[in-house]
Amino acid sequence: MGKVRKTKTKRNKSNAENENNGQVIVDSKENAIQTILDQLQAPNVEEKCCALQTMALLAESSENVQEIISNDVVRAAAPFLVDSAGSVRNIAAGALRNLSTMGYETCDALIEQDIMTPLICYFHQYTETWTLNDKSKSKDEDAETFVQCINLLLNLCESSELAVKSLCESRILDILPKYLDLSSISHNIIASVLHCLFVVVEDNPGAIEKIKANGETQLQSLLNMEGSDYSTLLLKTLSAGIVINMTHGQIHKLPPEVISKIMVILSNALTVDHRQACHQLSSNIPLRSEDGKTELPKGKEAQTLNDHLNSVSHLLDSQQSAIEIIANLCSCGDDDELIDSEDSSDTEDMGVDEICNGSDNTESLLVEDKLPSDVLEAVISLDMFNKVWAKAQLPAENVMLHNLQTRALLCVNNMLSILPLKSLSDVDGVYKIWVDAGKLAFKQNTDNILLESATAVMRAALDRIKFRENKTNDGTLFSNLALSDIEVQNKVLL
Repeated sequence: MGKVRKTKTKRNKSNAENENNGQVIVDSKENAIQTILDQLQAPNVEEKCCALQTMALLAESSENVQEIISNDVVRAAAPFLVDSAGSVRNIAAGALRNLSTMGYETCDALIEQDIMTPLICYFHQYTETWTLNDKSKSKDEDAETFVQCINLLLNLCESSELAVKSLCESRILDILPKYLDLSSISHNIIASVLHCLFVVVEDNPGAIEKIKANGETQLQSLLNMEGSDYSTLLLKTLSAGIVINMTHGQIHKLPPEVISKIMVILSNALTVDHRQACHQLSSNIPLRSEDGKTELPKGKEAQTLNDHLNSVSHLLDSQQSAIEIIANLCSCGDDDELIDSEDSSDTEDMGVDEICNGSDNTESLLVEDKLPSDVLEAVISLDMFNKVWAKAQLPAENVMLHNLQTRALLCVNNMLSILPLKSLSDVDGVYKIWVDAGKLAFKQNTDNILLESATAVMRAALDRIKFRENKTNDGTLFSNLALSDIEVQNKVLL
């Protein structure tokens, strides 16, 4: 599972402003970084905290990240992950975690500056024997630090095989399963651990064996959780993904009752109307007044809004994870051992399009056997294709959920290649998806990532259509195209 590189929007400044203030900005930045390096060497906690907070503030702008990296600030700051003062550890973890969200290149630079050594030491030193004590004044701070370090580890492992290797050679995977205990650990902490394990165990036999030995019981408990609140949906969905990854993606090796449970979990996560949930949230967020000021809620109102934000975030995370799991299950051609050996010899010389789209002799084989029968039946009976497609549709303009939308489109691309045509409302249904994806791709302000995902759906739809059109040769399907549709689709075909 990989990240999508994000393009950062740069602020435009007038030439006059650049000419007048450019040198001041550079000098200020250089002075700030030198101050950070000096304060990190100070003996008192206050100056260390100030330095780390300044680093976090600078890192909020992508323009400053290169300066932070080139001046070895990370190398100087990373050891504070194991500082004796809990407040220093907390700020260091948050600052470094935020820095790790700035892209693959930044994560690679963090690893080059040896961030893994103190990060691994943090888990060995502070989490191996750590227990959550409600009477401890530092409980919340320690819990926050743990979550930040887990998220930092996740980002590094998504970026670098070296980070994954270092993780597997440590004791971290022996430690993390104890933080999956529903009886004593909060949902927020469990979710952060599951996110990390979801990534790490994929195609990683060593990690799989460690989690099987230390966490299989906890994962089963999570799959059997009761409730339909959004945090529960997230925990169950991530647990389902880990269980599948622990089979090396070969879900058919699981017991039928477990397969059925997993498919219902994925369906339940996708059933929730994410647009309505986001609309309700946006309606509760304070608006700016005419003078440009926003009056933020306080006290109980602030806590209520924060809880609502976290809840919707859990919903979107669960739906993105469910979509990714389904996309992996429907990857055409990945599970060759499901195809009977004597039949596979008949299709050796066929191209991918022919295999995925079927022919007179191979259609039933390639549609029925590329997915395990239990999985195919569940995908169809639970109407998963339409649920995923619904997540790809444009939501209201004030709630542009591009991450969810992009993942849904990529999942639809895979599902189009593997599901029987009847489950897609036959050729007419696939044709409608082609048209709708075209409109989505070239809607005003569509970004490059969304455009690429939408055009991938269009290509997959055409691959399914073209064989059937050639077979029937009645030429009627595209006769219903409107002029506006043709203009949109021509942009893709060119």
